Amino acid sequence: MVSMINKPDQTDLILQDRELAELRLAYLWYNLCDHWKSFLSIVFAVLAIVGLYAILTTPVYHATVLLQVDKKHGTVLGALADVTNPAVDTNGAIDGELDVITSRKIVDEAIRETHLDTRVSVVNYVPLLGRLYARWHRPPRDTLAQPVLGLSDFAWGGERLAIQQFDVPEELYGKGFYLTVGQADHWVLRDQKERVVADGKTGELKHFPIATDYGMKEIEILVTGYLARPGTVFRIVKQSPNDAYAAVLKSMKVGETNKGSSMIRVTFSNADPSVAAAFLNDVANGYVALDIKHLARQATASLKYLQDKLPSLKQALYASEERLNEFRIRSRSVDFQQQTESLLTREVDLKRQRTTVEMNLQANSKIFQPDHPVIVALENQLRGIDKELQSIDVQVKELPPTQQAYVRLSRDVSVNTQLYTSLLANAQQLEVAAAGTTGNVVVLDPASVPTKIASPNLPLLAIAGLVAGLFIAFVAVQFMATQRNVLKDVDQLESVSHVPLFGVIPYSKAQQRIIRAHDAAPAMLSQSLGNDPSVEALRSLRSTLKFTAEGKQHSVVLFTSPTPGAGKTFISTNFAYLLALSGRRVLVIDADMRRPSLKKYMPSSDVDGLAEVLVGALPLESAIQRGTLENLDYLAAARRLPMNPAELLDRPEFELLVHKLKAQYDHIVIDSPPVLPVTDSLLIAAHSDLVFLISRTDVTTERQLREAVGRFNTVGIPVTGHVFNGFKVARYGYGYEHAYQQYSKFA
Repeated sequence: MVSMINKPDQTDLILQDRELAELRLAYLWYNLCDHWKSFLSIVFAVLAIVGLYAILTTPVYHATVLLQVDKKHGTVLGALADVTNPAVDTNGAIDGELDVITSRKIVDEAIRETHLDTRVSVVNYVPLLGRLYARWHRPPRDTLAQPVLGLSDFAWGGERLAIQQFDVPEELYGKGFYLTVGQADHWVLRDQKERVVADGKTGELKHFPIATDYGMKEIEILVTGYLARPGTVFRIVKQSPNDAYAAVLKSMKVGETNKGSSMIRVTFSNADPSVAAAFLNDVANGYVALDIKHLARQATASLKYLQDKLPSLKQALYASEERLNEFRIRSRSVDFQQQTESLLTREVDLKRQRTTVEMNLQANSKIFQPDHPVIVALENQLRGIDKELQSIDVQVKELPPTQQAYVRLSRDVSVNTQLYTSLLANAQQLEVAAAGTTGNVVVLDPASVPTKIASPNLPLLAIAGLVAGLFIAFVAVQFMATQRNVLKDVDQLESVSHVPLFGVIPYSKAQQRIIRAHDAAPAMLSQSLGNDPSVEALRSLRSTLKFTAEGKQHSVVLFTSPTPGAGKTFISTNFAYLLALSGRRVLVIDADMRRPSLKKYMPSSDVDGLAEVLVGALPLESAIQRGTLENLDYLAAARRLPMNPAELLDRPEFELLVHKLKAQYDHIVIDSPPVLPVTDSLLIAAHSDLVFLISRTDVTTERQLREAVGRFNTVGIPVTGHVFNGFKVARYGYGYEHAYQQYSKFA
């Protein structure tokens, strides 16, 4: 007989996987809810860092120039381009032009024109905040910011220093000099050691010696003007050419507006908008001038080449004409077929093209590198012409000898005539081109002085900071939740402690409202709202206790927790009240003589209690508050908290007290201090019949629970069971709360 094994349905497995995925997402969200203060703190911290960066960063302006490059205009041999027409890769040519724009020849000249190799900065700002104030409170151009609080000895913004020339020896590159503005256009220059090295007036070129590690050297400086109050100090630093070039390249962006277009956009960033525009215009003008100079040099070289070539072509033309005339005299009648005329015409055209391409290749080889696109295109075209000529030669050799001779002689005359005529015309065109060459580059949009700060972009920075803050905070919160490793569900609880679970108490919003109300009436949830899910869970615990205590006439029930905040007092009082409702005589004892909290649930507070009984200051009968609630009596902790609660609980009097109370009550419920901070609970547990350890969702950690159970095991007192408090059924219960509510309608 084959046994049937029930296998889980595939649909059930899919639903389980979906529920697990939803639960994992829920955990992420609940971690945010549990650590929302940390989450917001991290977000605000990141935003603060981003804001601080925006404040401390020097505002930068972007200037832009637009260039058009037309590489079809102005070739090496002028009109010969119409004959050769090399297929040059335009994209490759544009890429080469981008490198030309950023070359040392162009950029270094623009750096010298705009003095970007001389760094000038104001020194005497108000400490800490003065520089920030000057950055973000720029006055109108050519005006100074008004001093704050009349502090005119400091710089407040708008200060400028114009230096036309500042030449220092190489060993002083990167060294600072300090120029102090005086009255009536005077200034004084000091070195790093505050020694006066020169003084003068604006507009005067000053030469002065200075001592260096390599002997006496000379410095030249020409201050053309300044805008500053007397006493303003400027720091001047001369950069080396390499450092200045590298710094400028970092601020330059060069690229095509669209791939394959002939438009180039150049952008430059600088803290001074006028300098940014001036530098770009110098770069554009230098690029245009270099292009014109290059084309003029090409035209001159091509013209010289043609002038050297024309005499030999003229002689070759005369010689070919004489040979053709002699052949005609010798061969008075020759029959030429149409095919022969076609071959002759085609061969003449190809020979002319080959000679022109070869001449163009020779001329360009003097200017361009072998791997330049123009050279490569001409070589490819030359190979193609040679291939066609070889094919025609094969056809010519098949003709009769007389026709072959005529074809060759006629071809030479036609080729030499066309070449000589074409080169003579090109030479005349190049004479004009050499006299006034126009460039291939046009400046369509010169750089204008920008008025809007480009960086930092505050809106974009704020959005980026917010996104980064949310992401960092989310990751940090999830990491914090992982590190805390708090208890979240029942399975986790049982796997950590291996102690049976006696009850799961749902989180009660009603109890929180009672606590916040601060009413004088007892804050007893089971008394005021008996159908609350938490109260129902405590009733279930009461039923469990009935079976656990079966066979015992009396039972002492101890409630404790690993650490404070688990809700042991709430469970102790409400559990005792529910026991009393079932008709049993119950005494609830507040045994926490360090931080008693049970009194807030009882009508009587600040009364003598357990401490006074143990020291013999008060009889037990007088200390018990009888009739607090029906069948429920109450023994407080103490009127005045003792200094040695552990020693009091370790006395024989406490054991005698417990035995005496067992004879009077069906159940004694003890609310004791937490296990981990103090030893009080271990002393009380030695005289208890049942020990319940209370843990709280999202509060108690796995390590705390494991250590608390270990403490009891060490002294040989087993933990009867766990009570899991504050379980959020909306998070982890998947409908338990709804079930409680539906069932309570029929209670």
